[in-house]
Amino acid sequence: MNCKNIYFSKMKVIFYFFLSFLLIVVVITFDLTFWDTEERLRSIGKAVEFLLIDEPPKLSFLHLLRTFIIFLSSLIFVLGILKINSKDSTSSSYINSDGFTGLKEFYGTKYAFQKRKIIIWFIVILSFYFVFIFITHPDLFSQLTLEDGPIENLSAIFYFFSFGIFIYILLNVKIIPKNHQFIFFFLSLGFAGAFFLIGMEEISWFQRVFDIKTPKLLKANDQEELNLHNLLTTPIENAYYFSAFLFFVLIPFLNERTTVFTKADYLRMFIPNRFLLFTGVIIMAYNYDMWNNFIMQWCFFVTLLILLYYLWSAYKLNEDYFLIFTILIIYMFSQFIFILKGSNFSRIWEVTEFKEFYIALAYLLFAIEVLGRVHNFKLNAKLSVKPPQQNKKVKLY
Repeated sequence: MNCKNIYFSKMKVIFYFFLSFLLIVVVITFDLTFWDTEERLRSIGKAVEFLLIDEPPKLSFLHLLRTFIIFLSSLIFVLGILKINSKDSTSSSYINSDGFTGLKEFYGTKYAFQKRKIIIWFIVILSFYFVFIFITHPDLFSQLTLEDGPIENLSAIFYFFSFGIFIYILLNVKIIPKNHQFIFFFLSLGFAGAFFLIGMEEISWFQRVFDIKTPKLLKANDQEELNLHNLLTTPIENAYYFSAFLFFVLIPFLNERTTVFTKADYLRMFIPNRFLLFTGVIIMAYNYDMWNNFIMQWCFFVTLLILLYYLWSAYKLNEDYFLIFTILIIYMFSQFIFILKGSNFSRIWEVTEFKEFYIALAYLLFAIEVLGRVHNFKLNAKLSVKPPQQNKKVKLY
């Protein structure tokens, strides 16, 4: 491809992204024009709060038109990514692909392939089970999401396990060449710290375990608990969910289309792969109170279109596409049921507890993936070291 064609190809991608962004601007303008009040428009903070408001889904003609515009934005965005041709994304199996060429031997084994399929099937079945409970036993679904309930506690446990895994990874910094140790140490410490912080926030820093009173400074938060995230619940919640979308959906997908995340050798150890994408997509299907939120709708449709692309690719390559097809069905079915049977919710935000559960589980699987990469790197390093040659005996005179 000559320079002129490369230039026009890049401009085409930029145009797609710009058009996608422009449609989102149209949606925001639409929201502030048709739904907001003059009082709210006087303050930027109030307007942002309104745009991210939690409320039951609205399905009027104007809201459906708004959803269609968001879908178009998502479609154009995904088409823009698919226009990027700097890397062949169809050269390996849809489960084994990891965007980290140095680990193909580790991920290419039959055992690793089957292990990943089992994990994905487990999450698919678990998702179906949760939706089944929601339909048939909504009271049980609600009880699972109570404060200090099983869903919240499991989420915290997953984060503490992830924290422990990354502390162990951190201790292996010496196996990395010295010129890359800083970035390896910094990223490992960053993930460990983030997982510890989120885990402690989930259980309000053991407030209820040790009967700690909430300081006056933190009583202003929404639930009067000993945590930070409830001080700014809406923006932090949106940032948390959107970052999960970026990490488990967009980055793995982009990583297969570009070389942006694979240029730095040891940065690649921390890049989520396609396996993590398939285990994390269900996160984007658990919306009810946040369905009207344009960010969540956009993430839902982008994820849906990416799944459709993988299904088409697997079919085109004559690969087993039944698993992807099942993921796609449970993904759409879950979101459809949550919107259709919204009256089953005792509290409109209950579904977000399950969303956070899946995020915590996905991060635990990510930590295990990185641990496997580090372990494999250590094994390869040992194998590549040549045994020292025996010194010849020298006569001393």
